[in-house]
Amino acid sequence: STGLPEKQFQTRNSLLTDLFEIKHINTIYHIFIVIFNLLLMNVFITDFIDTGTINIGLRPIFSGFKGFHHALLIWVAMQAYIILLFPAFKLWAATSKKFFSKRGVMTNAWNFLGVLSAIAYEGFFIYAFTKLIVSFDFGQAASVSALMELVRFLMKSYAFIRTNVPRALNQKKHKKVDSSTEDSEPQETAKRGDKNALASGSPRVNEKRPLPTFKCYMYFLFAPTLVYRDEYPRTKQIRWSFVAKCLIEVLSVIFILSFISERFMYPYYNQFGSQFYEVGLKEIVGSIFNAMLPGLLCFLCGFYCVLHSWMNAFAEVLRFGDRMFYRDWWNSTNFSVYYRTWNVIVHDWLYLYVYRDLYDVVFKKKRFLCQLLVFSL
Repeated sequence: STGLPEKQFQTRNSLLTDLFEIKHINTIYHIFIVIFNLLLMNVFITDFIDTGTINIGLRPIFSGFKGFHHALLIWVAMQAYIILLFPAFKLWAATSKKFFSKRGVMTNAWNFLGVLSAIAYEGFFIYAFTKLIVSFDFGQAASVSALMELVRFLMKSYAFIRTNVPRALNQKKHKKVDSSTEDSEPQETAKRGDKNALASGSPRVNEKRPLPTFKCYMYFLFAPTLVYRDEYPRTKQIRWSFVAKCLIEVLSVIFILSFISERFMYPYYNQFGSQFYEVGLKEIVGSIFNAMLPGLLCFLCGFYCVLHSWMNAFAEVLRFGDRMFYRDWWNSTNFSVYYRTWNVIVHDWLYLYVYRDLYDVVFKKKRFLCQLLVFSL
């Protein structure tokens, strides 16, 4: 045992959801909406007075999501490919249990072949779909969306394999247990063990636990988490009004990003490289500071769109209880805390499936080397 804490799932709201329940914090949210509406009115009126037309800043949306319907088809193909992992895993587990339950050269060779097959499966997934995405003339937003989904599927498939292969190997150890011994174990004790494992968020590896069902696997593929569990805390009902609010926020943020890009960032960069001129310190500093505020706004809007609105919408539809997708990264006083709190979903995956394995097996509890490799990844 490493002594490192496990991931614990529990029913809880996202931090901003709870903060917006506070009247004064909610006022800041409304103030932001008012300020942005005033900015829109100012830009529209100025455009109409100067040119007689109104530019609402939709050009980056149309160009960015060019070919999005093809990106959706690629996403369907990626989904189908990842679904094939489940029957392949079940076949490997059944074959291992039936023919390779004893230790020996053949068992080691079979397990090594399984490792190579998993690497080849993931490697082909990365190569084939990356090449397919690059071969299409997608817009930036469509390309980034497809590549982000590729990475998400890659991380989910690895999480599934990393969690369930030890369970399959553990079943092999219990293959020849006497049936009378199995029957004599009280069912109440087994059920208590399963509940305790779920409550702690950590399956007990040494227990003989049944392999996951296809329903568990499919729920995991869509659940807003990268950490595999057979079960998660669930809410009692779906609040469709909350889902609609989150989706409206997603569409609103996309428009805000498009507006900021066209009105405040494109003028500085769309002529880049069209003519030769000597760049001095004045031009460099001016470009950086002119793009600093729009860049910060894009980061904040992107964070709110993806990690709050989009994730909460999916969590609500799936009745996924644990909505701690981020923590209070805005209060971070160093980069170490910031990287652990701004995207909890990815941090949990890196911690459970990379850091802990490096800490246990590769570097034997040398934290600095583990942290360095995880940060580099």
